[in-house]
Amino acid sequence: MDSFLSHLLQYMISLLIVHVLFANGQNSTIQSALIVVPPLFDEIQVLTMADVLRRAEIQVTLAAMTKSSSTWEISGQHRLSIVADGQLPTTTEPMMDMIIIPSGFQTYDYMINHSAFGQLLKSYAASQKYVAAMGTGVGVLSVFGIYAGSQVTAHPSVESTLSPNYRILKQDIVVDGKLFTARATVNALAFALKVVEKRSIQSACNRAIQRTDLAKKASFRCSWKCSSSDQISN
Repeated sequence: MDSFLSHLLQYMISLLIVHVLFANGQNSTIQSALIVVPPLFDEIQVLTMADVLRRAEIQVTLAAMTKSSSTWEISGQHRLSIVADGQLPTTTEPMMDMIIIPSGFQTYDYMINHSAFGQLLKSYAASQKYVAAMGTGVGVLSVFGIYAGSQVTAHPSVESTLSPNYRILKQDIVVDGKLFTARATVNALAFALKVVEKRSIQSACNRAIQRTDLAKKASFRCSWKCSSSDQISN
């Protein structure tokens, strides 16, 4: 009898998980992310995103936007240097689940004039991949027409660039479909955790489905939240 109840409970939870994922668009999760690193990047944004996502077991690749093919070392706006995992990939290389655009001193002008980056960004959007941008990096979206018509938040200095093609919300973080945006560097940690939610929900679901003795595990709890309001949140 206990075995029957255990399998019945497992089946019911599995059905609930499938329903929740379908109803809330969570069937597509983030398992990998490409963080572009332009010269004079914002160190807090890049390092926070890379650290938090890797702790969540998301595969992270730091891509240096440099002209040199001999070194992947790149300096940030406060003279802190990092060694990236490689150069910016081309559109012919395999894509990751998400591409992340930071901001930084003069990085906006650098990125909008980087044609290879623009083509890469467009290819991600055309393939319905996730795109995340922070601060002035959000302004880059408008230049390349990435998910136009979406709701976003951005640093005030680039709001005028975005206003014709996007609905700007006065919020710290906005998630609208495949597009994640954050207003400023101070939001970097919360923004990284928002991205991790797309990984954590699926991981929790997988663990729940795989367990065969749920009826005996009184401590088992389903802590992830799913509601229609999660589509756009701060």
